[in-house]
Amino acid sequence: MDIDKEHPHRKRGPRATGKGTPVLVRLQPDLLRALDMFIDRSGGRMSRPEALRLAFREWAESLGYLPHELHAEEGKRPEELNASNDD
Repeated sequence: MDIDKEHPHRKRGPRATGKGTPVLVRLQPDLLRALDMFIDRSGGRMSRPEALRLAFREWAESLGYLPHELHAEEGKRPEELNASNDD
């Protein structure tokens, strides 16, 4: 069976992540090397766009541009601790 005949409109590449605005970014060789090192040191299982989204989110959270998202392995941030959430 010819795969192209079964899925004639199938697009190449990873599935779309959902709603959002595409942003084209050109990276100079030094930033591209740094991005690839980040991906390698993170287990090498994410794409460049995924790595850029993650790095940008962490940067924006660190400066307070976005609220900090709690991840399953994280607890509360020090500034969020008080007597009402003391166990």
